[in-house]
Amino acid sequence: MLDMLTIRQHKGTFDGLKVAIVGDVLHSRVARSQIRALNELGAAEVRVIAPGTLLPKDVESLGCSVEYDMAKGMKDLDVVIMLRLQKESSSIHSNGAFATNLGGIYQFLCDRKASNIPLS
Repeated sequence: MLDMLTIRQHKGTFDGLKVAIVGDVLHSRVARSQIRALNELGAAEVRVIAPGTLLPKDVESLGCSVEYDMAKGMKDLDVVIMLRLQKESSSIHSNGAFATNLGGIYQFLCDRKASNIPLS
C-alpha cells in the first residue's frame, strides 16, 4: 500500500481525486487491494484501463469504472497507477497491441500539471 502513502504525501487527501489503474489488472496481486483502498479512503473515482483480456470479469463490482480505450481513459485524472504486464499474460498480448496504446500515458504525462502524479 505504498502507493496510497505516496498519494497522501503528494495530494494531502483522497477526497475528489480521480485515479486510474492501468495495465494487467487480471493477474495483478495488488490491483484489487488498491481499488478497495482508494474507495475506502474517499477517492471520487477509481477507473481501470486495460483491454478486456487483462480485466477480471467482475471488475466493476469491486467499485471502479472500466475503460478499454487508453486515450479516453486517461482524460481528467489526478493519479495514474501503472501495473506491469505479468509473465502469465505475455502470450495474450504478444502482438504488442496494448503496448502501442501506452502512448496515451505519455500524452497524459506531457499534458498534466506538476501536481499530477504517475505511480508504477
